[in-house]
Amino acid sequence: MKKTKQWQGQLKGYVVEKTIDRYLAERYGGEWTLRQPISVLPPPPPLLIRQIREGRGGCSMTALTSVFIWLRQKHHLTQLPEAPDALYEMISRIAAGHGFRPAKGRTNPFRLTAIIRRVWRWLDRPGTGRSWLMAGPRRMLRLTGQNQPYLMNIAFGHYGFHTVTVTGCQLWQRKAAGRESRRLLLQVQDGWTTTPRYLDVSAMRRPWSGHFTFYSLTVVRPG
Repeated sequence: MKKTKQWQGQLKGYVVEKTIDRYLAERYGGEWTLRQPISVLPPPPPLLIRQIREGRGGCSMTALTSVFIWLRQKHHLTQLPEAPDALYEMISRIAAGHGFRPAKGRTNPFRLTAIIRRVWRWLDRPGTGRSWLMAGPRRMLRLTGQNQPYLMNIAFGHYGFHTVTVTGCQLWQRKAAGRESRRLLLQVQDGWTTTPRYLDVSAMRRPWSGHFTFYSLTVVRPG
């Protein structure tokens, strides 16, 4: 099997861990300038899956737990358990009625909005969830600009069959020969480490990049 080229700062495939400017310069050429950094403030807690449940799986429930902890603090949702493991268990019990398999930790990403709506009903609060399949950079920028974390469910690659929490983004720009190019990188919490990772959206969306993947975005919206 042909080895995939490793660019500086790249962790694997579409995942970047550091020196984003050098990664972009090596992969796409030219000199790149950070044009617009956006971060969710305060950031949601970077939960580790292994500290919440044993065995494999559980990424979607962990990501939802992180988002609801953030919402609990921001919107004073005191009905929700404060401890992450207790909140995880509560959300998992609700999700079990919508396809979540606690023993295997698997969740159908297309059922996430139903799970989210059921959590809001349990809280007796207005609220909903919404998902988009293969949403583009504009949607990502708009969601992040609303200062709310959201989930990204990824099909292939380093995060294949995995869910991460998007907590910010960086829009980079290159000007060369009178033309302007942009690249969007999402800042995420992956549940495996507390160190933020960055996802190259162009690499994920372009079939010829060698790192194409299907994905969906899911946002939890309070009423």
